[in-house]
Amino acid sequence: MTVYCKTYNELMETIEKRNNPPVLLGHDEVFREGIEGKQWGKFIKAMYSGAPIEIDDAMYYRWLEILPPVYQFGWQFGFAEGSEHIVDFWKHDGRFYCQKTELIFLGA
Repeated sequence: MTVYCKTYNELMETIEKRNNPPVLLGHDEVFREGIEGKQWGKFIKAMYSGAPIEIDDAMYYRWLEILPPVYQFGWQFGFAEGSEHIVDFWKHDGRFYCQKTELIFLGA
């Protein structure tokens, strides 16, 4: 089975084609209600949608620090907990993004 994961350049092209990627929700707004709140559910749904979304720097660092990254190259890292799709996080031109990939992490 072949697993396809977009390259960094393809991700950047996708983002640049969008006029203004929306800033979904910042860290403080999402965690004000805790993980039981509506904002958390909205963020998780968007994060796993497969579309690139813009996040704030605090959200980027939170995901970087939750678990050791599946991979990390400079400002780009992959997050997965157990056997699930890897979510790619990256920084470009001073802005932070994430996007679910088609790559599945099989766990440690």
